[in-house]
Amino acid sequence: MNQEQYNQNQYQTTMTPSSMSLSGDERVVWYGKRCWESLLGKIVIGIVLMVLWVVFSAIAGFNSVAVLMLFLFFFLPGLWSIINAILLHIGSEYVVTNHRVYMKYGVVRRLVSEAKFDKVTDTAFAQNVWGRLLGYGAVALNTAGTAWREIVYAGVKNPEYLNNLVRDHMKVREKHDKKQMRIERMRDKFYTGEITESQFKEAEKKILSESDL
Repeated sequence: MNQEQYNQNQYQTTMTPSSMSLSGDERVVWYGKRCWESLLGKIVIGIVLMVLWVVFSAIAGFNSVAVLMLFLFFFLPGLWSIINAILLHIGSEYVVTNHRVYMKYGVVRRLVSEAKFDKVTDTAFAQNVWGRLLGYGAVALNTAGTAWREIVYAGVKNPEYLNNLVRDHMKVREKHDKKQMRIERMRDKFYTGEITESQFKEAEKKILSESDL
């Protein structure tokens, strides 16, 4: 199995978020969350702060006042940093179907954004130094006519693959829409008497047989 096949097998899935419903022939082609690698910094910082609380408390002779102050300044921020990382992972859901892109953030308060491929105007991916080393990054999808100008899949594994996947489905959707427009033009010709019904059906069959790839 080559790297491209591995990447495709790794990300293809049938998982669907509970807050998302599929319609008609729609199917999930990619599902992901914010990966643990992108949250490693928060987890490490949290562990370091909690360890420092223990160390400084021991140095202070476990004096109750000192331990409480250190608890507030070291242990609690460290614990929150770890909890925040867990919530970011659990609360994020990214989906690409054969019809649209979908994003959900949040556990208690949810932010949901989605757009059909004909509304996605451009895509881009970015990786910082750590992202390149650990294999994660962000994919930004510029959209038109939606509540949010941009849908961002933050902290996803192999962002280049995801970026290319979305671009491929944008092209497929564009070709599909062009085919439908050609069929509609042929239907108009049939309604106006320029072609017969058999000619229309033959043209429609020929157009539909063309590949969307």
